[in-house]
Amino acid sequence: MAARSALEQSLARTAGDQLGLSAPATIQAIEQSHPSALLRPTVFVVHNDTDVRLSITSTMRALGFGTAAYPSAEAFLERLDPSRPGCLVLGVRLPRMSGLDLQAELAARFIAIPIVFVTSSSHVRTAVRACKAGAVDFIEHPFSSERLLDAVRRAIRLDRTRRTQQVSCRLLVARAARLSSRERQVMAGVVGGKTSRQLASELGIRCRTVEGHRWRLMKKLGVTSVVALTRLAVMLDVAQSWDVDVVDAGAPEDPGPSPLPDPPDFVASTPPVTSSCPAAAGSSAPIADTARSPARERGPDPAPRAGSPRACTRS
Repeated sequence: MAARSALEQSLARTAGDQLGLSAPATIQAIEQSHPSALLRPTVFVVHNDTDVRLSITSTMRALGFGTAAYPSAEAFLERLDPSRPGCLVLGVRLPRMSGLDLQAELAARFIAIPIVFVTSSSHVRTAVRACKAGAVDFIEHPFSSERLLDAVRRAIRLDRTRRTQQVSCRLLVARAARLSSRERQVMAGVVGGKTSRQLASELGIRCRTVEGHRWRLMKKLGVTSVVALTRLAVMLDVAQSWDVDVVDAGAPEDPGPSPLPDPPDFVASTPPVTSSCPAAAGSSAPIADTARSPARERGPDPAPRAGSPRACTRS
């Protein structure tokens, strides 16, 4: 229960901060979409050597991790539950399906479990192939418990980051689903840098009506500036490209007590986890923020009142 509570706090804080949701709403979304994500991380060990399996599992268990050991890749695949958080400690030379083949099979199934390779003997070509395919680390025997623990912790942190991003995307898609078709049109125009006058002319509506749609859509999304709206639009494009399921994120209109300030990009909001594989050193580049800031930013205007003499002169 203590481990579950710590994970709840971590996921709720990260995902909630990204989208401006309260912790209860975030936890509810996690329980609906990824209930297993709140469980204690599991270190899955796949190795053909019984002594190695027992050594690694006993060490990880003593440090508080859940463990599960398998003598072959086939046995692991038969019992694999992708919703369980954790990482995979994988041997290279396995009976029938090798460790590299298992890594490729997981990628083919779109299962992004972080992998730490351990092996008694290897070639540089093997290490390069594993690291290019996304391995967190490639460790050769003999290795210290501290070296393995460091790699496992980085792998689990990477897994938690990915799952938090998935939760954030689901919450964002749920919020966007509450927008009307006209609000979506206005949102696209605002993000594209168009003024209210330009949008009114294109949509064939009054300028003050555009301002009203803009105010309502920003309230529904829980943002207070055009920059924040633009960043959420980028996140929404990513979420829709992942084809994530919609999860109810709370009340249909009220975005919650914590309106979203100008947030950092959701990919860069958590500390990056880099591979320590020698073959991967210097091969990765930071992900650039693709959100373009409009020329000007300001918070949402109050809803215009009918008959108001205010002229629509601002973007």
